[in-house]
Amino acid sequence: MKNRNFNPWGRFLTCLTLLLICFVTISCGDDEDNDPVVEPVIVEPEPVVATFDGQYIGGWWSDAANGSSYNNIPASMTIAAGSSATEWVGQFFYTRNHTSCCSNNPNDGTISFTMMDSVITNFQYLGTIPNCAGNFQGEGVLNAQGTIIIQLTGNDCEGEHSGARIELSK
Repeated sequence: MKNRNFNPWGRFLTCLTLLLICFVTISCGDDEDNDPVVEPVIVEPEPVVATFDGQYIGGWWSDAANGSSYNNIPASMTIAAGSSATEWVGQFFYTRNHTSCCSNNPNDGTISFTMMDSVITNFQYLGTIPNCAGNFQGEGVLNAQGTIIIQLTGNDCEGEHSGARIELSK
């Protein structure tokens, strides 16, 4: 007995429809390659703005040509910004309280230097102590602890100073 309701094209179209539904379902699945690319957000920390200017205290070390030896004698400086972002100027004192040691002068000398990053160059100290003016030059660093360390050469009324060094901190 033959079934007259059997249509081979109908069965073919039914199978084709089911295959298309399966294909569309599979292709619309969770495919990671089609997800939008999300770039990570990198948050930079706020820069720490250090204020270098201000008052520093510490000491002076040197041996003078006349035989005098100085080992951590009191010293202090006031530092202010100069004419550019890398230039600094100030006053030098042979006391730790930012007053002149030996006269009515407002200071015991003036200083100027250049600092880029933590490297100090072109350090100049012009001493103004009456009867013992001096002229010292040097190079140095601002270390990680905030201490200024400068190696100096120069002379004053006691002659040439060897091993001259100043170390000062806020």
